[in-house]
Amino acid sequence: MQMGLVPSVPVPRHAFPHLFFALLAFTILAPLATGSQVQRLVYLALSLLVLIAGIRLSWFVPKTRLALLVLAVPAIVASALGASHARSPVEAFLLVFTASFFILMTVRLLHKIVHDTVVTADTLYGAASIYLFIGITFALVYYIISHLQPGAFYVNATRSADLIGGWPSYVYFSFVTLSTVGYGDITPATQLVRSVVILQVVTGVFYVAVLIGRLVDLYRPSTK
Repeated sequence: MQMGLVPSVPVPRHAFPHLFFALLAFTILAPLATGSQVQRLVYLALSLLVLIAGIRLSWFVPKTRLALLVLAVPAIVASALGASHARSPVEAFLLVFTASFFILMTVRLLHKIVHDTVVTADTLYGAASIYLFIGITFALVYYIISHLQPGAFYVNATRSADLIGGWPSYVYFSFVTLSTVGYGDITPATQLVRSVVILQVVTGVFYVAVLIGRLVDLYRPSTK
């Protein structure tokens, strides 16, 4: 058996839509992670839901399942620290494991959808999940860089301390970058961040143009 999600490997029922909607809620509600204690707890619950959905999707692939379980432990600790507003180097270090979790899921999903001979609704849910994984993973990268390079971002706002808090605050910047909207309220201030921004823009544009376009072209709705 190959490691990864391939067409011959069974997955739990509705695993793909469950992962997609968990990621969508996680992304949309990211600003809540810097709000009240109740809001932060809600976001912590969403973080756990995303991790569970990812592990569930790969449950029938032992090697991938084991790797995800190992990465999920420090990811949970990092989420708990974030919910307590404990911005510290320890949290940034643990978030490396969270980013690794998302990268592994991205690779496995990509491996699956490019090998699918029949493009189904699950394939499209997987492709959409990859797009969300890209945005979330780059948000983690930006947050880690902000610890390594203080002042790596310029915030054009009077309440800058409230605008940039824990790592979910960077989800906003990441998706604004990924969609090439560029509001200008948060901008990169160092060469390293600018390079990462360019990488994210190129990744997002090529992903949508090449992979999503191909899948939409091959998709055949079920006649049942």
